[in-house]
Amino acid sequence: MSAERRPDPLLRERARRFVQEIRPYVFYAVQSGGMALILLLLIGMFLYDRLLTSPPPGFPFALAASLALLPALALGSIRTYLREADQIYLLPMEGELQSYLRKAISRAYIRQAIALAAVWLAVWPMVRTAHEHAGWREFAVLLIVLLMLKRVQLHARWTELSQREARIRRWLTAFRWLAAWASAFLLVSLPLWTGVLAAAAGTAVYVLLLRLVPGLKGVPWLALIAEERRQQRAMFRFLNLFVDVPSIQGRPRARPAPPQLAARLGFRPQRAYMFLYALIWLRSESFGITIRLTLLGALAVAVSGGSYLAPLLYAIFAVLIAVQIKELQRAYRDCDWTHIYPLPTGLREASVRLVRFALHAAALVLLAVPLAWHAVRGALWIGPLPDSLLAAAIVIFGAALSYLYHRLKRAS
Repeated sequence: MSAERRPDPLLRERARRFVQEIRPYVFYAVQSGGMALILLLLIGMFLYDRLLTSPPPGFPFALAASLALLPALALGSIRTYLREADQIYLLPMEGELQSYLRKAISRAYIRQAIALAAVWLAVWPMVRTAHEHAGWREFAVLLIVLLMLKRVQLHARWTELSQREARIRRWLTAFRWLAAWASAFLLVSLPLWTGVLAAAAGTAVYVLLLRLVPGLKGVPWLALIAEERRQQRAMFRFLNLFVDVPSIQGRPRARPAPPQLAARLGFRPQRAYMFLYALIWLRSESFGITIRLTLLGALAVAVSGGSYLAPLLYAIFAVLIAVQIKELQRAYRDCDWTHIYPLPTGLREASVRLVRFALHAAALVLLAVPLAWHAVRGALWIGPLPDSLLAAAIVIFGAALSYLYHRLKRAS
């Protein structure tokens, strides 16, 4: 048998090709969404620190920790990189393909064990808060038990893939998630060895029940190919949120503008480009991105607790929204028909600047609502300047900078 047809080299080669295929899109996705991801991470760390330092009375830290561990425990994709053509070309190798599948499961376990360890490291402060005397010994013991539970979860996932009927697979998946949450909750809510013994007993019963479930004796080709197709589609769809991925195949869909907003625009010859660019924004992905950034920014300012952090978050999200809206000027920038119609020179550039400034100003007003709320509470600033005056100054200064950034001009 040639080396490229042997199972282990074939798995490595297919994994390498997939990484090479997605690498350019990952690079552009990091460029596009890296700033927002870092910002969300910083906001999450701040809120997490506030929860740990000033928790509400009776907050269920054990329940929160078990729910945080649940996705890392129960989500378990097994990447086999199998294709439909393999049912023909690899079928004669089905006996030797078991090593291929064992290698795929081992790679999946290593990857998911690292993710589980990272989640456990993040969740550990909540466990320490729930159990004041927990130390590094408890951390290490529980981590080892969680890694063993992860192995059981992958075995259960393989049992699901070995089922012919989708209804049975769904029931087994629900049962697996329930078992994962119950084990995690027992480990973080009970004393160390009591929780370990309870989770071990429950897992032993779960494994015995799994052995009673009949499954395919050979390779579940159809299920593995469908699972691999689903995993690749999910990966490409995620990357498509940041950059256009040609591998995404789907029917063209009309993206109508919100009827009430579009009707309020109205059309007048002297505002032809304003009407055009307002509709472009309403019908493009920029509309949803701008709305999500504005709502996320307002939420971040609201939960910041005031002080210096609220104006800082206001400024950060104002800049992010301005950069996002600026992309609007690229639409129809190089179209020849703009020189055919009797429209004044410079009208397109002035109109798109006006639309950009109007959208950004509206976003700044919405971001200012939680800022004003902090000012009313007197939690915005500690100093001689009144909070209300400071909030108004921040909003006015932001609007002035927005005006300068978008360079508002009138068409001649």
